[in-house]
Amino acid sequence: MPNVEIVQAFMLNVNIVRAFMPNVEIVQAFMLNVNIVRAFMPNVEIVQAFMLNVNIVQAFMLNVNIVQAFMLNVIIVQVLMPNVEIVQAFMLNVNIVRAFMPNVKIVQALMLNVQIVQAFMLNVNIVQVFMLNVNMVQVFMLNVNMVQAFMLKVKMAQAFMLNVNIVQDFMPNVEIDQAVMLNVKIVRAFMPNVEIVQAFMLNVNIVQVFMLNVNIVQAFMLNVNMVQAFMLNMTLFGLLC
Repeated sequence: MPNVEIVQAFMLNVNIVRAFMPNVEIVQAFMLNVNIVRAFMPNVEIVQAFMLNVNIVQAFMLNVNIVQAFMLNVIIVQVLMPNVEIVQAFMLNVNIVRAFMPNVKIVQALMLNVQIVQAFMLNVNIVQVFMLNVNMVQVFMLNVNMVQAFMLKVKMAQAFMLNVNIVQDFMPNVEIDQAVMLNVKIVRAFMPNVEIVQAFMLNVNIVQVFMLNVNIVQAFMLNVNMVQAFMLNMTLFGLLC
């Protein structure tokens, strides 16, 4: 939604703010559709913006620099978004920053203090947050419904949609099929009564894109170093303060 007011583009409502915070349905936290991509990256091609392909995975995760990228310093901001101004690189503008953390200064919005770190990580169990296993599901989702939503043993309807109301929350006044992927087949892929493979990714290639391979598993920090990179000890918290 590149030509929509930032409030609309980033879905500036309570539901979207909660999407980044704990205790919110996974659908609000991880809706990957073209319109949402554009809302996050209005001036970037979709494939480059937020479509999880190998290049993007490598850009965000598959190197040591990305560890520092989540440490949120200027150099690594440039790593995440080369050739982009820092404000644009991580937030695009002050309004986007406010979308994440209303009434919080930009420095705080980028998690440069312990409180913000805790807001995004909450507790030491974040070690499990990016680990692709049941424990991680419980940590990242914080409730049974989200655990089921993220587990590939639950229908994708619960994972990305849960119900029609959730769709409307992301794309008010838009038909469901348009809100999800702009066609009926993909809507059905996200809705109940669809095989898990189809529901979660639609095909094996997309499954691999969303991290059903070793590289992407590593990209989401399946080692202690990455865990430490996300500031999972008091020393790193102190450094951020």
